Amino acid sequence: MLLAQYFPPSLDPGNPPAEGVTRTGYRYLRTTVTPEFASRIVAELAARGPVLQACSRERILACLDTLHRRWAKTGSRLRGEAVEALHAATGYARASIDASLRQLFASLDRRELEGWFHAAGILPTALDGFTTVPRGDLSVFGPSLGVLIASGNIPGAALPSLVQFLLLKSPLLVKTSGEEPVLLPLYARSLAEIDPELAAGLAVTGWDGGDTAIEAKVFDAADAVVVYGSDPALASVRARLRPHTRFVGYGHRLSFTLLTREVLGEADLSSLAQAVAMDYCLFDQQGCLSPQAVFIERGGEVSPERFAEALAEAFEKLAGEIPRRKLDTDEAAAIHQYRAGVEMRALADERYRYYASDPGTAWTVVVEPEPGLFPSPLNRTAILRPLEDAEEVAAHLASWRGVLISAALEATSPRRERLSDLLAAAGVTRITHAGKAQEPASALYHDGINALVHLARYVLREP
Repeated sequence: MLLAQYFPPSLDPGNPPAEGVTRTGYRYLRTTVTPEFASRIVAELAARGPVLQACSRERILACLDTLHRRWAKTGSRLRGEAVEALHAATGYARASIDASLRQLFASLDRRELEGWFHAAGILPTALDGFTTVPRGDLSVFGPSLGVLIASGNIPGAALPSLVQFLLLKSPLLVKTSGEEPVLLPLYARSLAEIDPELAAGLAVTGWDGGDTAIEAKVFDAADAVVVYGSDPALASVRARLRPHTRFVGYGHRLSFTLLTREVLGEADLSSLAQAVAMDYCLFDQQGCLSPQAVFIERGGEVSPERFAEALAEAFEKLAGEIPRRKLDTDEAAAIHQYRAGVEMRALADERYRYYASDPGTAWTVVVEPEPGLFPSPLNRTAILRPLEDAEEVAAHLASWRGVLISAALEATSPRRERLSDLLAAAGVTRITHAGKAQEPASALYHDGINALVHLARYVLREP
């Protein structure tokens, strides 16, 4: 049974860990956090601030580069342990988890992290003291105490934020989700194996979200708070912070796929359908980067209806290779209800096409004539929405501007450039390719935010 927490050696929880259970029935151990213990945690972490501040930027970068390479390498013991625990805790396929973690840690190498500093305007020496800039001397500090609240839908989603606090030399308290309490404690322990002093500024645990007695102690001590979760959860946290506490929130978002007529050829149909299906199958549409719809342009060699057939074939193949997690009653009921509605509408409108796994709800593919963007029942439910012209998509995105995040766009030049401009203007913050929805090239700009800039405090000493 996994100990789903990490505390520095100087912080003795006192009480023995209690047992917790995820929705899959996975059992883990974690010390019960009380308001008194929460006060001890934040006080201990805040006291580590001067020690972390004395760590050089070079030391932190070298440590993280070594650590992330260990997680990313073929046959990694660390990743293997995490994959097994995460599979049991979440129900996601091992292949999905392994591929996601390998890509995540490979993307967090030294070159990428140094690029984060550059993108945030942090000079190489500014974190270690004042360094000369054109208008004086500049020094950069992180929060005196950070709090990171992670969600449980996608393993590893909050890890880049944890890394950002480490890069800024900030003590950090991490609250994990009861649905996924596994990865971040494992990461913290692996950090302690390489640099115990750096890891001593980190605590990873959990409590019932919304516990005002505990969170009052935590939020009152925090200099910065980062939250992953639902929009109501973000609003609740923000309302309880001090006026000057820095806040970064990653809430509900929508993504989609856009296929233009020139890429819809019979020769590449199978590979394109496989790529689109993969975006749905990795984490079963539970994350903000998972597509909610496929906008597909008419006029290509392959029609939307023919593409739907190919997509159904790709889903059926992937169902064996990447099994979907077990659904709860409400999730399964939502798919059944959606399918029943489609069948009724198809009786009156011949433009509908409907393909589904049989038996069970493993996957669903529907061609719907209504071209708008709407949330789907999830869990491998692909809704194709035909367009006469791909540029029409901008009008259908207008009402969702505040929650758009990622678009998997397949088009040839120069249309890809033109459509990218339209999508960016519509509110999309990431444009990628089909099959890459779950593999962001950089975690720095997630949700269109450079959080490192928001968390850093820049001090200019004027001449």
